[in-house]
Amino acid sequence: MLSVLAAVLAACTSLAGILWPGAYARETAAWAVQGVGQDVANLPVVVVTLGCAALLRRRASFAALSVWLGCLLYFVYAFAIYAFAVHFTALFPGYVAVLGLSFHAVGATLGGLDVAAVTAPLRNRPGTRAASALLVAIGVLFAAMWLVEDLPHALGNTPPASLTETALWTNPVHVLDLAFVLPAMIATGVLLRRGHPWALLLARALLVFAVAMGVAILALFALSAVRGLPAAAPAAAVVGVIVVASAAVARQWLSAPATPRSAR
Repeated sequence: MLSVLAAVLAACTSLAGILWPGAYARETAAWAVQGVGQDVANLPVVVVTLGCAALLRRRASFAALSVWLGCLLYFVYAFAIYAFAVHFTALFPGYVAVLGLSFHAVGATLGGLDVAAVTAPLRNRPGTRAASALLVAIGVLFAAMWLVEDLPHALGNTPPASLTETALWTNPVHVLDLAFVLPAMIATGVLLRRGHPWALLLARALLVFAVAMGVAILALFALSAVRGLPAAAPAAAVVGVIVVASAAVARQWLSAPATPRSAR
C-alpha cells in the first residue's frame, strides 16, 4: 500500500511538472530541463510499480519483487533530488511524501524478508558473473566520471561549470551517486560472485534502478536537444548501452534455470 500511494503521488507530481509552468519557473534552463526529463521518466516507472504491486498481492514472485524494489529505489533517489534541490513550490509536500513512502516501503520489505530462503533459487544460476561484472563496471565508470569532474575543482576551491549552469550549491546527483548508489553497486557486484544472499536479492533491483535512471537521462538529453540546449551524443550513447545491457542481463539472469553445482 505504501508503494501504491508513492506511485500515485509520483504520477501526480510528475504530470504537474510536465504541464504546470510554475513547477520549475525559478530554475535555470538547464536544471528545469532535467526536472522535466525526470518527470517524463517517472511515468513508466509508476506503471511498472503498480503492475508489480498488483502481481505481488496475488502471488509470490521474485522477479516482480526485484523489479518493484528497483522502482522504489529509483523513487527514493529521484524524489530526494526533487525535495532537496528544486525550489519550494506547491509540489514540495508531494515530493517529500513520495520520498518517505518509497523509503519506508523498501525498509519494511527488506526487514521482513528471509533473505537466504528467498534467494536460494538464484544460487548457481547462469548469468551471475555477467550481472556482477556489469554492476561493478557501472559503479566504477560513473564514480570515475564524477571524481574527474569534482576533485580538480575541489582542490582549486572553484565550482564546476555544471553548477554554474544549474545555479546549485552542489550537484545532488554526484552526492547520491558517490555516497550511496555507486558503492552499493560495486559492493553488490563483488559479493554477488561469492553468492552472498543480500547481493542475490539486491543485484537485479539495482539493475532495474540503472535502467530507470538511464531512461531518465536519455529523456533529459532528448529534451535538451529539442530546446536547443547542449546534449552530449557520446554520453547518450554510453547511457543507452547501459540501459540495454542492464535490462538484458537482469532478464537473462532470472529467467535462466539454476545450474547444478557439479556442472559449473
